[in-house]
Amino acid sequence: MFNLNMTQVRCYVLLKMILKSCLNPQGKINISSFMIKTVLFHCIENTEASLWVDNNLLTCIIFCLQELHSCVQNEHCSHFIISENLIAGQFTSKTNHKLSGNVSDFIKNYRHFLLRIDTDYLGYRLQNKLNIAPLKVNSSFPSLQIPAVLYIDFAFAVSRSFFLLLLQLQDTNIEEMYQYVEKLVFQMTWIDYGEGHIAFKFLQHLTFTTYGSALASSSIGENNEILPVAFNFLSDGLNSDVSSGRLKLASVFFSIGEMEKAEEILRQTEQKYHSHPVHPICSCIIERPLRLKSVDIKKYCNEHNENCIKHITAFWFRFIRQEINCVPHELQYELFRSTQDDMIHRGPFDLWMELAVVDSLPFLYFLQYKIYSHLQRQQEKQQALNNLIRTTFTEKNLKHRETTLNILGQCMEQENRPQDALQYYIRSLHQRARNNAASIHICLLHNTSQYTYVIRF
Repeated sequence: MFNLNMTQVRCYVLLKMILKSCLNPQGKINISSFMIKTVLFHCIENTEASLWVDNNLLTCIIFCLQELHSCVQNEHCSHFIISENLIAGQFTSKTNHKLSGNVSDFIKNYRHFLLRIDTDYLGYRLQNKLNIAPLKVNSSFPSLQIPAVLYIDFAFAVSRSFFLLLLQLQDTNIEEMYQYVEKLVFQMTWIDYGEGHIAFKFLQHLTFTTYGSALASSSIGENNEILPVAFNFLSDGLNSDVSSGRLKLASVFFSIGEMEKAEEILRQTEQKYHSHPVHPICSCIIERPLRLKSVDIKKYCNEHNENCIKHITAFWFRFIRQEINCVPHELQYELFRSTQDDMIHRGPFDLWMELAVVDSLPFLYFLQYKIYSHLQRQQEKQQALNNLIRTTFTEKNLKHRETTLNILGQCMEQENRPQDALQYYIRSLHQRARNNAASIHICLLHNTSQYTYVIRF
């Protein structure tokens, strides 16, 4: 092995990739890398050294595969050093026939199969290098007219998958996050139509917004600027649903003081809420989504295909710690909601508490309140605050009402209404007594206020 030149080493590595990705993708056929190595040795011994150069790499690959095909067909592969048949007794006749067919198919259609190798994203990188459109596996599912509630269940499943992905991203750095993004992009190239394609598309959009926001947060922390690539990812994620992608971009603009741009995005998002009936989707707590009562949502779903869910759903709004510089400071407390005593009271389904999570509609009104405060547009600021209060107490589908009450309490503090702020924090603790940032807000309120309050629970 140490005497192989670089072309021969590359050939061996590629043969192992081909074995894993194309000839034996499920690991059900026991072809070993040692057998691949033996075939390579025989091919090198029986050819001229001048063949093994980089511009002949593909020819060398095919030559080795032809040798492997011959070995499988004849059920004989000689050990390179001792007298032993490596294939003898290894396969049943059925398995041998299948493996022979797999190798033969690869040799005939090697260009197609090489572009499908997922190891080290080789196929995806080859597509980019050759500047060709990604190959896709056509799993053609027709658009089906299915009950509206199944669309919501589908959106809930996507949301749950994204939540589990966020828990993994929480412990990564920017470079590792990009690897997740790259993997999602690669996986999308192999699914053309149907539920799988729709699900990956939504998951991809949601992940893009998180990565773009984390990238923006990193550059804000370093030099208070945002790289163009961060905006590219945030823009690609705008159409994940009615609100979450747009709210993430608006929050980034708010964090760097671009109030007019943030306000424009929020105004467009609010219009989308009023254009169609919208169903909030949150998967933090494992439960079946609420059954639809809106006739309008059912009618809209029945008149459209699966893509309609991005026009009628609002995914939960979430930040991980890598995005902290893009999180309004009122929501940053939610990332540190738990004391050591609180941690003891967390259950197996409380992993979402590692994130800063809030329902989309109240966050929209809260961000409007903050922006209009900065722009000194008092009438619109008051309207946004009224909308936040109304939503907090009248919206039945809020999953994180305690968080909404916490940000509403902080708005009351900024309005110099400490007694109202305190009452909202108390209401929040009634919603969730433990692992609640309201405890922090009450302590801060008493520490900074000139008044003394009597807290009644």
